[in-house]
Amino acid sequence: MMYRKRSGVSTILGVLIFIGILFTSVVPMQLVMQQSDYILERKKLEMEVKDDERSKENLQVMAYPNTSNSSEMYIRIDNKGEVAAKIVRIWFNDDYQTTDTVVKTKDNVNMGPFPVSPKNNSFNKISLATERGNAFSSLTGSLYYSDGTWYTTQLSITVFILNDQGQYRIWVNNATQQQVGYWDSGGIVHGDVVQSFEVEEAGTYTVIMKKKHSGEYKELVASPCTIQITWPEGSPLVYVYGDGNELK
Repeated sequence: MMYRKRSGVSTILGVLIFIGILFTSVVPMQLVMQQSDYILERKKLEMEVKDDERSKENLQVMAYPNTSNSSEMYIRIDNKGEVAAKIVRIWFNDDYQTTDTVVKTKDNVNMGPFPVSPKNNSFNKISLATERGNAFSSLTGSLYYSDGTWYTTQLSITVFILNDQGQYRIWVNNATQQQVGYWDSGGIVHGDVVQSFEVEEAGTYTVIMKKKHSGEYKELVASPCTIQITWPEGSPLVYVYGDGNELK
């Protein structure tokens, strides 16, 4: 009888020891696995958020020299995206400079001057990189440099009108109010209007934007808009903005 009691006690002790081993090994392992799953899911969420923010970056970059024979470059950045963007590098051909400039959404920043070493008789490319990994090239394109002088392939005015739908007409006049550019949508446009007009020389220009409303064309609130192209002391490409929902 005493043998059986001891055997029963040994069995119970064995079970308790097994349960103890179970709780000290298997359960902690499950907790570690659950924590690993949590960390993995959190990392996935963080990556998704970063990818979403990266897709919302939209910078318009315009680079131009201080003068036609300058060894310095200015950069204007317009943030048209939905998130603020931090500029970390500015590239000039294969060379770059670091920066930590933040451009808030719907804001603009003028940077420079930056010293550059242009390649002679060659096109020189200017671009920048953001902290999120996006790269944006200058809208002025690759600037040509030859024997100490900068050249650009074109001077132009780009008109951007925020639009749901409507019919539009756009006029571009020079300083003497002579028409140098005209565009008629010829019908209803769905989506934003973006039209570029090349001009032959730097100077003062007037942009008139009209939208058809109740059978007649009415000017937008932003019209007429007077702008100046001051190349090479400024960008050869100038933007004009209007809102098709705001009429005079």
